[in-house]
Parts: sequence; structure tokens; C-alpha cells
Amino acid sequence: MKRRGVGIRGCGRAAALVVIACCGIGVARAQAPSVGLDVLSPPQAVAGSDGETHLVYELRITNTDDSRNVTPTEVVVSDPATRRGYVGFEGTSIRERLRIPNQPLGQTYIPPGQWGAFFVHVSIPRDVPLPGTLQHLLGYWLGGTPDRVEIGGETKVNYAAPVVFGPPLRGSGYIAGDGCCDAPRHVMALLNVDGAWWNAQRYAIDWEQLDTQNRLWVPQPGRGPTPQDFHIYGKDLLAVADARVVAAVDGLPDQPPHHPDPVPEDQADGNHVILDVGGGVYVLYAHIAPHTVAVGEGQSVTKGQLLGKVGNSGHTLAPHLHLQAMDRPSSLAANGVPYVFERFQMTGFDPGGSPDFQDAENDGTPATIIPVSPPSAHAAQLPLNVTVVDWMN
Repeated sequence: MKRRGVGIRGCGRAAALVVIACCGIGVARAQAPSVGLDVLSPPQAVAGSDGETHLVYELRITNTDDSRNVTPTEVVVSDPATRRGYVGFEGTSIRERLRIPNQPLGQTYIPPGQWGAFFVHVSIPRDVPLPGTLQHLLGYWLGGTPDRVEIGGETKVNYAAPVVFGPPLRGSGYIAGDGCCDAPRHVMALLNVDGAWWNAQRYAIDWEQLDTQNRLWVPQPGRGPTPQDFHIYGKDLLAVADARVVAAVDGLPDQPPHHPDPVPEDQADGNHVILDVGGGVYVLYAHIAPHTVAVGEGQSVTKGQLLGKVGNSGHTLAPHLHLQAMDRPSSLAANGVPYVFERFQMTGFDPGGSPDFQDAENDGTPATIIPVSPPSAHAAQLPLNVTVVDWMN
């Protein structure tokens, strides 16, 4: 689902994967803490197409002071048992990863009595021990007083194997737009629905398709783009598993690319299908082309069965398959869960990341794709952001 956001930069790997003492903050906690730290949803590990283990979750930072702002300056994620540091964030990455409800994007201070969500991504190489528990060190200013520190927010890491999917599409040249694990449109889509906070898009991917010149669409003289100009438009959507259909909506029109008309929140997914794949996991296919949904609510489907065709309905800027897995049969009031695909080949990647992908979507210019030759084979992994895959079907 296309949602505007800002870019992300994390601290460099040089600052991570070390044994920490006091994480560079030399001030001890001499006063009562003015912040509370807790994790909204314990992270579940997932294997990425880079061969590393990825943990994606939200750290809630609550300002418990009654009169002064809390300004985070450093967040360090470590294993309390081994004191190994896994990742650290400071400077620009604090501003880009902190979201405070009802406050402007980019605000870095948390007002008294309010809280902010800090979006954490930990990537662990194959040769580094996996943590059983994570804890968080927060460096912060309290009002005008710098160098305060609080340690907390302990959470267990869930190592249950993610659900395994078959291919959602057929063929090659598909690029994982706004994918795991730092693309803000999805990973930072924390929403308040019916009085609770949910992040259903935590592991969502917007799949688009490149042609042989690495273009998502080809501009035509004298007019703007139509949905049919995009290479992915009309491609078959395939069931990723044997499942039961719990929602199927059809009949909504395609949007004009780049300039969508406003739609009600309950039509943001456009024409869509939600599958119950078992084990408490549900899968959303959003933005399906009008009058192509091929299944109905309550129907049983088999892996690989046709569900519909890629379109541009709902809240979307360009034709794509928005695919996500969640723990409830709702596209919004649910938490996103990780998943992997049983097999695929990686044929390339975009070193320019989401900004370059967005330029290609906006302008019809070639994305900057570095080919992987020969293609690398992957099994039981999640394609990471802006990787290009062949589904081998």
C-alpha cells in the first residue's frame, strides 16, 4: 500500500556487534528515571535474502516527567546476558525512526506524558550469536539536561519458523518495493484502530515488475501514464498456500497513476482478497484490477490458484501487488508477521534503495539495477527491499 514517508539511515555496522560497557554514555543514573521503555510486540526472527537474520519491532519510549520534554539522543540494542551490542542509532537516524502520535514527522522530543514509537531493525550476520533476549539503552536529554540514560525494554526474541509461501506471481523481473526492513511506508505504518495500536504492514512488500531495460513503465508521448502502461498490470495473482478466503472485494475502479482520487479508509486496499492460511496467519492481496477477483468469501483455494489480476484500485500511486501477512483477518487492525518464500532466484538489486525505486515509478526511467550473475538461489528466505526476483514458475 503506497503511503508517503521519509528516508531512513541507520548507524553504520562499525558501531554495532561489539561488547558494550556503558555504550559511550558516561553518566550514571543518579536520579529517578523520567522515561519508560517497552516493546509493543516481541520480534520474530526472519531469514533475509542477504543471508542474515532480521528482527523488526517497535520500542515505545514514554515520557513520565510531568513538565519537561524527553529528547532521545541514542538507542543501543544489546543482549543483557552477553552484553553484546547488536545495533546503535544516533543523530539523523533518531529523527528518521521516531514517530510521536499527533506530533509532526521529524519531531525529536517527546512532550510530558506522551510517548513515541522508535522503529528498530536489527540485522545479525550468520557468524554472530543470536540473542535470546534484547534490551535497550536510551540516551536522552530531559528538558535542558543532557546525558541522561535509561536501560530497559527487555523482550524475548521469537525464533518460531515463519510461515512458508509459494510464489504470489508468475515469472521474473519482480522488484520488492518498500520491502523489509527499513522502508518507512510499510515498516513505520503504525496505526490507531478502535483504540489500539497496530502495525499490519510491518513486513509488507509492494511488488512491481521491470522490463528488460529495468523500467516499471514506458512513458508515451502526449499523455500521462495509465494503469495499463505498467508492466505488472494485469498479471495473475496466485494463492501462496492452501487457504480459505475470508474476504473478497471487487468492483472498485482503478486509480489514475500518480494522482489518485481520495478514497474512504475502508476502501484503501481497493479490490482485495484476504486468505486464512492457517496457524493464525492471514495474507492480504491489495489493489486488484476491477472485475478480476476470481474467488469468493468462504471458498477454499489451493496453492497456485488464480485469485485475480494486478490492478491499481484503492489508495495507490501505481499498479502493484501489495502483499502482507498478519495475525488477524484485517488489513489494518492486525500486527504484521514475517514470512518466507519456499524458493526464488535473486537476479539483481537496486543499490539506490527506495528513492531510486520511487524515481523509476514516478518517471518511467530505468531503475539502477545491479545484476546478480549467475542468479543466486534462495530457499525459505524473505526478499529484502528492492531485490529483483525470478519466481521460477
